[in-house]
Amino acid sequence: MQNFFLLVMLAACGAFAPGTVTQAQTTGLSPVEIVASPENPTPGAQVLIHLQSASIDLDRSTIIWTINGKRGASGVGVKNTTAVAGVVGTRLLISVAVTEPSGAPVSAAVTLTISTVDVLWQAISYTPPFYQGKALAASDAPVMVTAIPHLVVSSGKEASPGTLIYTWRRNTTVLGNQSGRGRSSVTIDGPKLNDSVRVFVDIATADGAVRGSGAAIIGAAAPEVVLYEDDPLLGIQFNTALQKEFFLSGSESRIVAVPYFMSAKERTSGALRYQWTLNGMPVATEEGKKGSVTLRQTAEGSGTATLALVVQNLKQILQSASRSLTVSFGSKK
Repeated sequence: MQNFFLLVMLAACGAFAPGTVTQAQTTGLSPVEIVASPENPTPGAQVLIHLQSASIDLDRSTIIWTINGKRGASGVGVKNTTAVAGVVGTRLLISVAVTEPSGAPVSAAVTLTISTVDVLWQAISYTPPFYQGKALAASDAPVMVTAIPHLVVSSGKEASPGTLIYTWRRNTTVLGNQSGRGRSSVTIDGPKLNDSVRVFVDIATADGAVRGSGAAIIGAAAPEVVLYEDDPLLGIQFNTALQKEFFLSGSESRIVAVPYFMSAKERTSGALRYQWTLNGMPVATEEGKKGSVTLRQTAEGSGTATLALVVQNLKQILQSASRSLTVSFGSKK
């Protein structure tokens, strides 16, 4: 009777283990898991692939990797391998066959679709007309961030950006109110002084079959103020910024200050305060022209004077800029 009982127990144990594996394979579940990093690789990226399991001793199991149908690394305890992502729209097919120490087979597979996401940003800050650079983010300036996804679906064409699901994060905070279907742009609070923010976006097709991700690091820029001469006939000479010295060639000249990267729609915005001084003494500006000053030589002789300016954003106390200029007048040596 004891022998019979022992045989029944052994038979039950022998049938249970293979039955569990078969059921897992049938239902699409597996006791092993393939983890790829990055999860959404870009073209040419090296993908680190790791096999993990909570129930199988992988260090004593025989592992065979297959990448895009070609046999790769193999051996006992070979839990890690690598692969190189192809061009946009191609797929990286990763499969693994595991033979446990008991001889039981286990397998798993994942498919990674190669995609790219361009993340562009521009601060909502002032720059002058015809400025060809990016509007940088001064401290606390709002920033608009836009994702341009390149996710290729089964038809071989890129998915329409308006049909994709976007999940945005500012550092570690999910921007739930600005995420969702077709939400390819967000507006965030910019970085603090001497700091930066990271913006992440995860993008997926509606069925989740194709995914992509992107990120941008936005650093705080120091606002600047640049001085230009305002020619009576040609207007503001944006092509020639005044440097450290300026020669007053005629009886008078108008100098215009142009702030860069401050949170204002116009340089004459009421939020911007211009404080002009000449040799340390305050200079009065014309009504409605606080961003400019007119220099006049009212007597004979020659010499120099120091023109200085401080621009302060009254709504953003950390946004300020200054500039000084040595003005020479009289006979030019």
